[in-house]
Amino acid sequence: MHESDAWWLCFDTIQMIDQELRGVDAFLEETGRPRFKAHHVKAAESSARLARYIETAGWRPVDTRLRVTDVAALVERLGGKRLYGDDPRVALRELIQNAADAIRARRCVPGISADFGVITVALRDRSDGIWLEVQDNGVGMSTSVLTGTLLDFGASLWRSSAMQQEHPGLVGRGLNASGRFGIGFFSIFILGEHVKVTSRRYAAALIDTRTLEFRHGLASRPVLRDPSNDEGLVDCRTRVSVRLLKAPDEKGGLLHREMLIGKPILTALPALVASLCPALDVRIDIVDRSESMHGVVEASDWRVLPGKQFLTRIMVADLSWLPRPSVAIGDNLRDLQSPDGTQYGRACIHPTARAASAGVVTIGGLRATGLGYIGGVLFGGEPETVVRNAALPAVPSSVLSAWATEQAQLLPESALSPRFCVRGACVVLSLGGDPCNLSIALMGDEGKNRTELLELLVEVDTVRVFKGLSVSYDDSRDEMKEGLFDDAFVADSDLVFLEVKYPDILTVGSQKWPQCMPGYSSIPGPRTPFDAFYALVQEAWGNEFDQEAEECRVGEVDGFYEITREVILFKRSAPSTDYPA
Repeated sequence: MHESDAWWLCFDTIQMIDQELRGVDAFLEETGRPRFKAHHVKAAESSARLARYIETAGWRPVDTRLRVTDVAALVERLGGKRLYGDDPRVALRELIQNAADAIRARRCVPGISADFGVITVALRDRSDGIWLEVQDNGVGMSTSVLTGTLLDFGASLWRSSAMQQEHPGLVGRGLNASGRFGIGFFSIFILGEHVKVTSRRYAAALIDTRTLEFRHGLASRPVLRDPSNDEGLVDCRTRVSVRLLKAPDEKGGLLHREMLIGKPILTALPALVASLCPALDVRIDIVDRSESMHGVVEASDWRVLPGKQFLTRIMVADLSWLPRPSVAIGDNLRDLQSPDGTQYGRACIHPTARAASAGVVTIGGLRATGLGYIGGVLFGGEPETVVRNAALPAVPSSVLSAWATEQAQLLPESALSPRFCVRGACVVLSLGGDPCNLSIALMGDEGKNRTELLELLVEVDTVRVFKGLSVSYDDSRDEMKEGLFDDAFVADSDLVFLEVKYPDILTVGSQKWPQCMPGYSSIPGPRTPFDAFYALVQEAWGNEFDQEAEECRVGEVDGFYEITREVILFKRSAPSTDYPA
């Protein structure tokens, strides 16, 4: 050990002894007992002072440990809007996640059932404003947790030393809390500055209930007090309340959404909560402003909900601008499950849902990020960000590819257009699946599967391939208006349209999924329709063909304008006639 390491170990030990002596001395004085002669350690309060007695050679013991002088300012800068942005729904999700963790912990108590617990989310009109409340009947919080771990920015109770003191043995009984970073509570200040947390530990009496109140956000110290008559807890253990800065239905409010078309849409509270908690293992009830109660999520009901109902939950039921999930697509929902029974989600390939609206990756059953072209839920691994708004699916590649192949067999019965069938095949291939009889290419208005394309290749010597599933207007070369092009373009019937790019399913930071999965590049078989077609060319023509880019006609507009674009020309080579002598 280096001399400096030994010196600092000595300093830390002396400080620990000093703290213990001072604590014992205070206890003896308060209880009227004789005090020890030694009640502190000299020079323990300063490394510079201690160096006078324990000298160093060639270096100075300057305490350069990282520290935060103004904790409140740090939390204000890094918590709330600075960390989570302006979306008030994130704060609601974090409150529900904390409540769910508390209930999961309560389930680890002997004698409590695996489906125990309920979270209640309420909007209440009061004389001083509109309040959002989230309450649960989980393990609750003692006074020491209310005033300690809860306020310790960056410290999670479930991963702290206080956990063993408050709830000894729970971790050993299988507690798997979603909370990781100890910052989720502070997101509440996105919603408002007046916050109340009322709680008592699950085994404590009603008289032990305490309320921690923030009247001016993080700008002033919170107050710990006894709860008022209307703040008492009977059927729950913790209630977190916040007076909303903005009414739920006004711009920037909890239920308000600004749409791309400029027309705002209001989301009903039950639909919003259900979309935030698509696969939660805890029941959620809603109390709206009329004091009516609605049950919106039953514990783990994602396993059994009818397909269309489950997809509608995820897509937020009353947002009319979203595409409606069809019954046929909903019927394609299948579990992603490994042979040992491990569950990785329940989902379907949804070729029409390009905008990451019908599928989500969840952490602890709560929404983390959207999925393109997949409907339903995939369970995420560890969150990629501290705000839990990004996660990669945890499903292994073998489970994913088997599920994708099953989806390829289901999609032809889903009443999709040829274009969307081909889009589905793109997704299947990118996930490592076999497209089976699903169309992988477009020719004219028809889809072509691999068998049909192989039959075509056997009969012809030349094939023109356009990269993509449609020809887009190009104002630098097309001699008509864009509207006419979009309405009247007709592709040549012998032109093969093939997708060459991976579908945009999920991007987290610089990682594209599923391409970032371990071992993805070694999965056998083609990953795009173009790759699949190339393999068919090799099967039909052997290696006796040429491939080159060429500018040529691809179709016409209004029977008059000829449209040219770059295509890939596959041309069968003449067999060699040179024979050895």
